[in-house]
Amino acid sequence: MGSRVRGALLAAALAGALALWLRPTAGAPAASPQRIIALLNAERARNGIPAGIVENTTWTADCNRHNHYEQLNDFLGHTEIAGASGYSADGKLAAMNSTVDVGAPWGPGDPYDNAPFHLFQLLAPPLAVLGAKDSYGHDCVTTLLGDTRPSPAEPLAYSYPGNGRTDVEPSERADELPTTPAQELGLGSAATGPNLFVYFDGPWAPDASAHVTSATISGPNGAAVAVRFLDNTTAGALPGSYPTGAIIVPVSPLLGDSVYNVAVSASVSGIAPLSTPPPPTCTTSTNNGTSTTTCTSGTEDCVLPQNARKICGLPETWTLRKDFSFTTAARG
Repeated sequence: MGSRVRGALLAAALAGALALWLRPTAGAPAASPQRIIALLNAERARNGIPAGIVENTTWTADCNRHNHYEQLNDFLGHTEIAGASGYSADGKLAAMNSTVDVGAPWGPGDPYDNAPFHLFQLLAPPLAVLGAKDSYGHDCVTTLLGDTRPSPAEPLAYSYPGNGRTDVEPSERADELPTTPAQELGLGSAATGPNLFVYFDGPWAPDASAHVTSATISGPNGAAVAVRFLDNTTAGALPGSYPTGAIIVPVSPLLGDSVYNVAVSASVSGIAPLSTPPPPTCTTSTNNGTSTTTCTSGTEDCVLPQNARKICGLPETWTLRKDFSFTTAARG
């Protein structure tokens, strides 16, 4: 399959697909779009996730419009109201398809590193193009518009942290609104182990769903770690606009300076696109000695994903597994 595009609908945003906001924090001076993209590419490459993201300057300008709208209206969110100060259709488009925050620009690193739901979008393997802007005290990075990286011919699995990382913080107290993975999993606001991501990418149409069948973590001496997880089939947590994958949360903080091994098995359900459209279906009828042939297009039964582009294919399920290990940093 060629490039993919997933567009977020406003209804999805209001239901929680995009409405995940960072709490205001003091930050460094605003970063340029090029700086933001360089930081994100470096973070992706460091974890073995496809990098090489490039800027769409139109989307950057749209983000700037939305940042200004938010400042003028003392607002943080994923929509714009026609008639309000600074409203624009382009700004609304950015709002509906971006991660946003206030007071936390891209300074020395990624301000979303402690916001797992946000970061889950920013590190998605299909993401190839984005617009980004720190301005007016706000930050906006488009995600859902730029999932255009070509699909791999065979299923692939990625992890965050990447296999072999040796500097993973042993605990995390996620900070984003309106909810965090830990809160969705009934763990409240207490510190947990680091939020771990698993992504699946493959020869399927957009919006394929991952269903984790097993997720285990073992620590020093093979000791099992209690975990909970969210995937694309978890009600209310990972709507269709999120990447195909899962977030695994160790229930309690991990030990410092220790090796942990993770094993995740999952099934991915989606549409396997056909390389060519199915042929027309023709039927012939005879009436009073006259034969009439009627044909229907072979594309009439093709699925219609969110991007309003028909993709011809058949439902299919893929079985995948991702094993990786990491070493935690020493606890202070």
